[in-house]
Amino acid sequence: MQGALYMLSPPQTRIGGFLRRIAHVHLPKTAGNSVHAAFLEQLGADRCALFVTEPANHPEAAFVSAHAPAAWFARVWPDAFKFTFFREPVAQLVSHIRWIDHYNEAEFAHEKAGFPQDVRDQMAIIGAADFSNPASLDQMFRSLSGIGITLLCDNQTRGLLPKQIPGRLDPTAASVATDYALLTLDFFGFVETLEEDLPALMSVLGLQPPATIQRDNAAMATRRIDIANPEIAEVLGREVVVDTLLYRGLWAAKRATQAQRATSAT
Repeated sequence: MQGALYMLSPPQTRIGGFLRRIAHVHLPKTAGNSVHAAFLEQLGADRCALFVTEPANHPEAAFVSAHAPAAWFARVWPDAFKFTFFREPVAQLVSHIRWIDHYNEAEFAHEKAGFPQDVRDQMAIIGAADFSNPASLDQMFRSLSGIGITLLCDNQTRGLLPKQIPGRLDPTAASVATDYALLTLDFFGFVETLEEDLPALMSVLGLQPPATIQRDNAAMATRRIDIANPEIAEVLGREVVVDTLLYRGLWAAKRATQAQRATSAT
């Protein structure tokens, strides 16, 4: 184990010289804008490909980022340096709900129309919910199906599963995802410690730390969800049980690595 957090790549690997492609497994609402800004600052827009859907269109990109599972990156770019950031699950879920909900506002109707019908159906379910009412939020989750469940429920775990599982996840998926993350990722960090972890990532890659770390909130929705309300927090927590197990497991891996490094240094 090398690096500042948890890194499996050989320490002699230098990304600044573009010997390996850098691949960002962009989990939803996990400081993606901050990560993108850091690499754009260091590498320039011509070497960065963001929100990639067609890998063949970016053969020369040194940095690629996509809303895709780690297994997709392992298949498309098996030799890339792969990393991701995780976020406290309830906070991540709230941010993602609000991001999806902004498409229900009149000024974004033209953008909403560009989504497939099954996605628009799930957006409508979210739009009909009263975010201030725990029972209404609970009914919203009960009404989701198909892509709605995949988008919102335990989506950080889904991003680290070797094979995608439709529908709601069993808690055992957390250990599978944790093991796969430690096997396939060269580095991971946390949104909650971004000011420490993002510079550490850049250092591992032989790049300069960002001059400033953007902490912008990209949520455009006007409706808010009060997670200080214990009943609302309970409803939300039930939808990210597996993500919470994953999050705790990865934090434990980070602490174990730090403890091992501290012991080795004494």
